[in-house]
Amino acid sequence: MTITHTQKIWGISILLVCSVIGISLFFYFKKTEKPILLEAETIVLSQGNTMRFDGDVTEWMQERPTYTLTKKSTDSRDGSVWIDQTEQGLVIAGSVMGGAPDWPKNISNLTFKDHIEVWIADNQPLELPDIGWGHQFGHPTLKSEEECASEDVGSFSLADVESCKTWFRDQVRYRDSFKKLFQRQWQIAPDVQAEVYATPAYQTLKATSSTMSIPSEQSKVALLQPKATSFSTRFFETEQG
Repeated sequence: MTITHTQKIWGISILLVCSVIGISLFFYFKKTEKPILLEAETIVLSQGNTMRFDGDVTEWMQERPTYTLTKKSTDSRDGSVWIDQTEQGLVIAGSVMGGAPDWPKNISNLTFKDHIEVWIADNQPLELPDIGWGHQFGHPTLKSEEECASEDVGSFSLADVESCKTWFRDQVRYRDSFKKLFQRQWQIAPDVQAEVYATPAYQTLKATSSTMSIPSEQSKVALLQPKATSFSTRFFETEQG
């Protein structure tokens, strides 16, 4: 990613080792010291071209950007983003014009200071079966908690109706967290990065399952724990005439 202000260019390249179908990228920038560069390496891109994984996006500028950043306000920045798939994973490079970023130095202020944000998700929405409310007379499904009072659902007392409604509300909350496990949101800066979408959702599910008396439910939730994704970044600042 390259950020330009007057005669400066800031650059970053990101290599994500993962498999994706759909991807959305968001960039947030607000003075900082020049970042320390790590040793560069050569990456072979999908078309056989090569790039130096050093944060400098000069070689990318010969190609048409995958995305062109659109200004949402007069304070927004122009920029371009390139994406390619390699044998090692996904490569994201970009160039953004503007003042030097105020990068965070620790996790606690990562969200509130300038950072790069990368979202990755399947481009097909996750479909889940209807919420069920089974009993000895059948296995009806629910579209809303109001259906708990329906004769078709088989609630024979006010207590049954309230239990059904509580179950439905709990399942809605559970599914909201569950769906987040199929997306990733990384906030990235030179000195710190974190996945801030699926990981908190998993912790919520884990806390919920720990209150359940069904061991199988707890073991199923454990299988959903987001794994650490291997990725590297390179930030770069050069002079521009």
